[in-house]
Amino acid sequence: MRRTTPDPELDALERRAHAIGERIGAPRAAYPPFGTRLDAGYPNVDRRDGAWVWEVHERGRLLEHRTTRDEDEILYWIFVDVTRWMGQEWARGRPSYAPDTRVTWAGRILELLADLEPRWLERFLREEDSWLSTVRWPDGPPDPYGGSWARRVRRRLRGPRSPPG
Repeated sequence: MRRTTPDPELDALERRAHAIGERIGAPRAAYPPFGTRLDAGYPNVDRRDGAWVWEVHERGRLLEHRTTRDEDEILYWIFVDVTRWMGQEWARGRPSYAPDTRVTWAGRILELLADLEPRWLERFLREEDSWLSTVRWPDGPPDPYGGSWARRVRRRLRGPRSPPG
C-alpha cells in the first residue's frame, strides 16, 4: 500500500535517517520503506495519529507492530534493521574465522552501531542479549570498545594483509 497524501514529517524523518546513514555508508536498499507498506516480511515506517509506526506484514498478516512518539526511538528501530541488513550483506562471501558464522555479521552490526551512536549500541547489547549470548564469540562476549574481540573484528574489517614487496 502506497502513501496517497504527502506527509512532511515522514519525509523529514526519511531525509534525517538517510543523512545519519551516510556516516556508515548505508545503501538505499538497507532502509525500510517510509509510508509504503510491503507485504513481504519487511519492516515499514509510517506516521499515524501523530505517532511513528513500525510494522512488519507478511502474506496479509501483521507480524510486528510498534508505535512511538519519540523520533530517536524510531531512528533506533530503523538503524538496528539497517545495520543488521548491512552486517549480513557484508558477511556474505567473506570467510568466517570463527566456529559460529554469526560472529562475522553480528560483529559488523556492533561496529556499525558503535559508529552511529554509542547509546544505540549499548541498548542493542541489552535488548538482544538473548541471541547474542548464544553466539560463540572467539574471545568471549562482545566488547566493541577495545577488548581482544574488537581488535580481531577490526583486523577482519581491514581484510587480509598484502604480502610485502
